[in-house]
Amino acid sequence: MKTINKIDEENLETDWCMHIALFFLLSAFLLITVVSASLPDCEFNLPTAKSGTCVNIINSCANCSFINISTVYLPPSSGEILSLDAEMTKNGVSYNYSFCNTTIIGTYVVTSFGDPNGELVISNTCFETTRSGDNLSGVQGAILFIPLIVFCFLTVYFGGNFFVSNTIIAKAMYFDLAYFIGLLPVTFLMYSIVNSYLPTFTVVSNVLYYAMYIVIILCPIVFFVSSGYMVYDRVMATQDKKLIERGHSESDIANRARRRR
Repeated sequence: MKTINKIDEENLETDWCMHIALFFLLSAFLLITVVSASLPDCEFNLPTAKSGTCVNIINSCANCSFINISTVYLPPSSGEILSLDAEMTKNGVSYNYSFCNTTIIGTYVVTSFGDPNGELVISNTCFETTRSGDNLSGVQGAILFIPLIVFCFLTVYFGGNFFVSNTIIAKAMYFDLAYFIGLLPVTFLMYSIVNSYLPTFTVVSNVLYYAMYIVIILCPIVFFVSSGYMVYDRVMATQDKKLIERGHSESDIANRARRRR
């Protein structure tokens, strides 16, 4: 009967871990899908640029005498609209303008106008700025999800073992592993991804920053509390051993140990 119960507990733990791991995988996939559709509809989308650097806004027209930039809509966090009325530099059929006011993180919409075939035509060009100059569709952003998934799985695995463990020492050990090898790197990676690659998720970035800050602050407290529980369990085990030597029954000692858990 004990063997069957142990097998059932192991199967339950495995199923629980697999369901949580699947949840994290689906969440990551959903996040990538949302980010891929984050830019507004524009005629042209320029590559993601690093904030604080100049962005070459390019356009092309074979039968235009000019293309000018009228306005630049800064990211929604600023709510500003710059009226430039700047002439783009012509080079054959290509037009270029270097825009350097990119200190604000987010999506920029550049409105330009030209005269193809003598008719006035307005178009929008979009680009996004991040702290890293990359986005989640790039290699650097995608690679971050690999360790994130691994650490999420470790958090779930060690957390599951914490709940099914029968001794205080095992619970304290698995709690430390889930916290320091799982939760701590998970919060750091999630904050790094959102802060560096998701400029429009400002609220989420702030929440993750404070969550990471709290997790780091609690590290010594978690370590000393779990170590204290281990020492407490060893002291109680020594006292139980002395009680047995004095003639107390093993069932009473077992009940006493069970109440401690």
